[in-house]
Amino acid sequence: MAPPDRSCVIRLSEARAAIPGPAGEHAVSLLRRGSLDVKLSAPVQPNQQTPHAQDEIYVVVRGRGVLFHDGQRDPFETGDLLFVAAGTEHRFEQFTTDLAAWVVFYGPAGGEVPWNAGYRRSPPMKALVAAVLLVTPGAVYSQAVRAQDTEARALLRLEDDWALALIHRDAAVFRRLLADAFIYTEADRTISRDDVLHDVVAGTETVTTAHNEDMRVHRFGGTAVVTGWLMVGGHGPDGSFERRYRFTDTWVNGRGRWQIVAAHDYLVPATRAVRQDPEALTRQVFAAESAFAQTLAARDSQAFATYVALDAVFVGRRATLRGRAAVVAGWHPFFEGRAAPFSWSPDMVEVLESGALALSSGPVRDPNGRQVGTFNSIWRRDPDGRWRVAFDKGCPVCDCSRSP
Repeated sequence: MAPPDRSCVIRLSEARAAIPGPAGEHAVSLLRRGSLDVKLSAPVQPNQQTPHAQDEIYVVVRGRGVLFHDGQRDPFETGDLLFVAAGTEHRFEQFTTDLAAWVVFYGPAGGEVPWNAGYRRSPPMKALVAAVLLVTPGAVYSQAVRAQDTEARALLRLEDDWALALIHRDAAVFRRLLADAFIYTEADRTISRDDVLHDVVAGTETVTTAHNEDMRVHRFGGTAVVTGWLMVGGHGPDGSFERRYRFTDTWVNGRGRWQIVAAHDYLVPATRAVRQDPEALTRQVFAAESAFAQTLAARDSQAFATYVALDAVFVGRRATLRGRAAVVAGWHPFFEGRAAPFSWSPDMVEVLESGALALSSGPVRDPNGRQVGTFNSIWRRDPDGRWRVAFDKGCPVCDCSRSP
């Protein structure tokens, strides 16, 4: 970025898009003028730093963690300002994977004259929080929470704990956060605390990034409602994904401990490019069909249900099953016993150019590997970007030795 002559606006989104750099750098320099050097940093674990020649200021724009500085440790979170004098040993510890901070180097080598002789090289964190309220009043708490509202700040930390636990599959955190009668709703689903814990530990999708944005706390005595945005990225049977949820969480304080009793997520429909890559779409459906087949081999009827569309129609020899619930109930006998009664695998996939529908077909085999039929499935890509079976119909093996 060319240095401005007198003034400029540096946009966080543009700066974040430049990380990692060409050589894998996790910080990018954005403005240099005289002794001033402004960067955006998105550190990764472990964070190893050497003492810097200039005084340094961090403004945390996302995430939280612990600053080790001059032999002491202080926690920080989104909106806090951190100061580290020249020559001070420091590093970030125990920080969330979404951590991002503006970094400002300034002044001569060796640092400016100490601004308060009563402080050590790095001033107390409480003073820095007060300073940032003066420096960035609009950006510090976009969650509209005042610094002195400790209960609201505690709730925001708990929400961040939720996001971090998704990445680490940390069932212990969810057991601590979720009330016994917890209820979760999303789209057509209503699931219980036990279901959430199962999905966290044994779900088919792996979350690699998760963070909250624009959270707001609404207090009603011992009850609080937290609203905000949850950004989640990762990979699963259908390939990689990036999702944006609008969430509303209801918390209750019982005996001095906040627990969440209800949560609702709205998944913002994925925007699709005008042009689809047909080869990539074919690979997605092939992977989805293969993972769908694996649920029977693994005797996992819950995972099986996640691949069936809500309004699916499965046509069988004896009956036609309409709707996900009927399909799951009708297939329940196939999941009984230690071994699967049959298996299937795709050998042909065709996808519409629009990327909305796909046809998958292949052999159905008995436990001895003998082909006993052929399956034909129509897959539909739902608004959340996942492929699910909308229609399914099998047919017996063609006896080609018969004359017409």
